[in-house]
Amino acid sequence: MFKRLTEARTDVLRRTDVKWVRGETADPMGPVFLKDGVYHRAVREHKADFARRLFNEGIVDELTDIGFLNRQRIGKIQVEGAAFTIESDAADFPIVTNFYPFELVRRAALKWLDAELLLEKHGLCLIDGHFANFGIFGNASPRSFDLGSVVETPPPPNFRYGVNEFLRFFFYPLVSVYRHPELASIIRSRALSQDQGLNVQEGEYLTNFKLTPYGTDRDRVLRALREALAGLEFSWNRTTWSHYNEERIDRVSRKSMESATADSRAGSILSLLRRVLKPNDVVLDLAGNDGFFGLHAAAAGYRTIIHDGDETALYRGLERVDREPSWKVAFVSGDAMSNMQTADVVLALAITHHLYITDHRYFNAIAERFSSYTKSTLITEFMPWGLSMEGPPKNLSKDYTLENFVKHLKVHFSDVQVVSQNVAEAGHPRVLLLCKK
Repeated sequence: MFKRLTEARTDVLRRTDVKWVRGETADPMGPVFLKDGVYHRAVREHKADFARRLFNEGIVDELTDIGFLNRQRIGKIQVEGAAFTIESDAADFPIVTNFYPFELVRRAALKWLDAELLLEKHGLCLIDGHFANFGIFGNASPRSFDLGSVVETPPPPNFRYGVNEFLRFFFYPLVSVYRHPELASIIRSRALSQDQGLNVQEGEYLTNFKLTPYGTDRDRVLRALREALAGLEFSWNRTTWSHYNEERIDRVSRKSMESATADSRAGSILSLLRRVLKPNDVVLDLAGNDGFFGLHAAAAGYRTIIHDGDETALYRGLERVDREPSWKVAFVSGDAMSNMQTADVVLALAITHHLYITDHRYFNAIAERFSSYTKSTLITEFMPWGLSMEGPPKNLSKDYTLENFVKHLKVHFSDVQVVSQNVAEAGHPRVLLLCKK
């Protein structure tokens, strides 16, 4: 495998011409830079033999095969002063782990532990136990992209090398949410979103888990952590939307979008989505529940991000994606009005009335936020009856009108069209809008 080191180099870069991702001194193995959509690590001369070992002994392949590491290979680019370079595929979705649904955080944690157990056989370990090195690859698969995290295991008594950080960022938050699901939003905002994690006192109190019974045996500690996380089955507080139209997710397919016609609400949305999509577009299904509409784009080959605040609904979508290895999908959790990944095409369906009436967000703020997510096209809806299912309520604000919503959308979009006015399955009207930048 390592014979590529002897191949002719096609490029030689001066160090002063390279824009390092985290600075030239950031990584012990060698700093990283981005070129033509591919990440390159400039391996330092004194780390060259160690890096060669990782490839020659098949360790890189093993880490890739278990789903921990993204694809890495010896590069052809040469950097002044570096022994050689290692190429690394960019994540399909550069979304940091603190926006993952908790189930995806758990999967990332299990991959970290599997990597540690594998490396242990080679006298190696991971120096990092935080979640900043993970991205989403393929069908909602969290993988690490930092080969530089692999180091030689220090001698005893450093049995917690990397483990203390893992406890702080992964183990304590996950087990705390499992034991106290009512704390999910606090754990996300305090321990995940702010990159703080939970300290030992907080973690042990919330999880009732301590490492002391396992002694100083690193293998025993790692296996205890893995056994605890492998058995977690989250039980979330049910919301109105946790089981919303749960049977429909199995109907998602490329064929169903290709054959959709505008004779129903779902048909109107899917046929409009099919019409606006362009090659290489990224789709964001905002507040999309289990991702029913957005996943049709994934089935058609588009990279798709499914967002919602309901963990049960997101898990249902994740289970559907687990069965589709060719789809490229990311799931994100959190508030629809918080900062989030941008996309070429954004679906914001059946959400405006909740933001306006329940969350007390006005149309100017809603339109601005929708625009901030949208690079090209927004497909959204307006519910004339607000939250009512039976008819127009008498207490709706005078400002809550289609005309007012369109007026504020036009501040951020050059073209706003009313596409159709459908009666949804529940019997209340919904107005479908197409907005173009």
